[in-house]
Amino acid sequence: MLPALLRTALLTVALSAWLPAQALAAGSLKEANSKARAFIQQAMQKQRIPGLQLAVVQNGKVVLLENYGFANVENRVPVTGKTLFPINSATKSFTGVAMMQLVQDGRVDLDAPLSRYLDDVPATWRGVRIRQLLGHTSGLPEIIDSQGAFGGATEPEAWSAVEARPLEVSPGEQFSYNQTNYGLLSRIIVKLSGQPYERFVTQRQFDVAGMPSTTFGDSYDLVAGAATIYSWSPRGSLAPDDGERLSHWIYEMPYSLWAGGESRRRPKSCRAGSLRCRRTS
Repeated sequence: MLPALLRTALLTVALSAWLPAQALAAGSLKEANSKARAFIQQAMQKQRIPGLQLAVVQNGKVVLLENYGFANVENRVPVTGKTLFPINSATKSFTGVAMMQLVQDGRVDLDAPLSRYLDDVPATWRGVRIRQLLGHTSGLPEIIDSQGAFGGATEPEAWSAVEARPLEVSPGEQFSYNQTNYGLLSRIIVKLSGQPYERFVTQRQFDVAGMPSTTFGDSYDLVAGAATIYSWSPRGSLAPDDGERLSHWIYEMPYSLWAGGESRRRPKSCRAGSLRCRRTS
């Protein structure tokens, strides 16, 4: 079964595709909003989603803005307009904007090879173009596995391991969604700006857009107002209802992957703990 975090993301995609058609079919905005509420409530019940925020934008105007359910189930904390939710890989959009800001500053050429900006990468990586990193056509090997983990390795060990692997395909030959790409983009941002990745994005984007609550972090960080993340996924225990219990989703965000927003879950053998994570935007 999909974790609650992923189900919520899929619901957002489904809702964005469903609502315009409903709005056109509905005789009025009031009727369209009523149908949207019904859709959300049915989806939350079916998918067992503890809480979410809903915003419907039509022609640049917010026509429906509501909160549903709980941000923290065990303490009965409701979702409010100030609740922070993680956006995971949507963070790549902000990293892409950061790179284009450096392009506007005249500091990055999208067609330049990676070696122009990072001189400590393997020889086989040096010819990869910056636009190929942004578009996931670099051909570079993936730094994380299918489970989103480093396989028990530290971040430096993970980078050493991935740098020792051959290219999967020639640069520009094939699209392959890849976290290595955005880890490298983060390193470029840090080197050219002379400041941490998150500080550059905060100053150049969040502060400018008036987003003071937006931040980075994971389950180890204490972030005020952050929603707890849950899952119905089996934990591998001997309990007869193992797959039918709401559990904490342990959300780890290695610093190297902040720019890509890729998380990893703790192994099932680890004890579930309180999820105080957050990387929102």
